[in-house]
Amino acid sequence: RGPLDRCALLATLGAMLLASCTTVPQPDLAALQLQTEPWPAADALFHREPRWLGGDAVYSIDLGRDRVLWSFGDSFVATSPAHVRSQSTMVRNSIALQTGRDVTTATMSFHWRETNDTPSAFFAAPDGTTWYWPAHGARVGDQLLLFLWHIGAIDTGLGFTGLGWTAVVVPNPDAPPMQWRFEACRTDALPALALGSSDRKSTRLNSSHSSVSRMP
Repeated sequence: RGPLDRCALLATLGAMLLASCTTVPQPDLAALQLQTEPWPAADALFHREPRWLGGDAVYSIDLGRDRVLWSFGDSFVATSPAHVRSQSTMVRNSIALQTGRDVTTATMSFHWRETNDTPSAFFAAPDGTTWYWPAHGARVGDQLLLFLWHIGAIDTGLGFTGLGWTAVVVPNPDAPPMQWRFEACRTDALPALALGSSDRKSTRLNSSHSSVSRMP
């Protein structure tokens, strides 16, 4: 089947998941005793590329073969040798590829695109007035399924609003990220839903599935 057929199946599955959603009891957060501490070795992974100065809205996806895809929303990319945010460009998304499970020996490469020698988003939106923020995804066999939130600017509130979502298939996820091919999926079957807020492995069903949430 082609990518459009696969995503039509995905849309149908999303509708079935939404119909079967039940209320999940919330934990007593006040009773949780959480402790945190710095992890310098892991933190150092995110400083391997001097031009990449940080990003928000982080997701990670297991690509297999000791590789992990990290995706970011708004990201700062330096535009001068000073490597400081005051001399940087904010791109709407970027990614990083971790190779190796042990953070003390793993490597990390960061990726975005360049447009007229200026940093630009790794996932390019269909026009210059909107953008994509990456959501979750999953490695399915020899392909990678990614969800992207479509965002637009407004003059009120936080200055942006959700316009919907889309999904793409990467048929060659074992290639270097800058060589990835993207095959668009049809998502018009579920215009009021946003898939990809999270993805988890079900040990009971031995399958992956995505959460479903409504757009405003």
